[in-house]
Amino acid sequence: MKKFSIKGIIVGGCVDMIGTQILMFVLVSIMILKIRFHHVGHEQLVNSLSQEMDTSLTFKTINFLIGYGCSVLGGYVSARIAKRNELLNGALASSFCFLFGIYAITRHAVPLSMNSLFKEMTCPLLALSGGYIYLKTKKKVKSLEEMNPSINLI
Repeated sequence: MKKFSIKGIIVGGCVDMIGTQILMFVLVSIMILKIRFHHVGHEQLVNSLSQEMDTSLTFKTINFLIGYGCSVLGGYVSARIAKRNELLNGALASSFCFLFGIYAITRHAVPLSMNSLFKEMTCPLLALSGGYIYLKTKKKVKSLEEMNPSINLI
């Protein structure tokens, strides 16, 4: 039996990356609407948005939470699809995110900082925790099924 599921890793990685991009798009759109509410011009909008993204602790916190949440979700999805070696498959789901982040850092698309390195190093741990969450919920469901064999939750 194979230890990892290519399908689970790809789908989990897509959930992580695409989910992060969609939620970040929503966040930036909200920021644009907030700035645009003050009836500023295009150039002023771009400057205000750039400044807000660089200096706002709220934006940075939400950015981290979105990225981290999607990594956990991607690991969970990968483990659920794989249905074996949940921790390994969960952790491997972050490989796309990790490799893309390292590529962006080496190409200077993202400034090299402790924040960007920390973010990339935590992706596999977060995805692993998603696999762990699935493993724990799977065990809980199995114990419920053992108590009452007439129900099938999975």
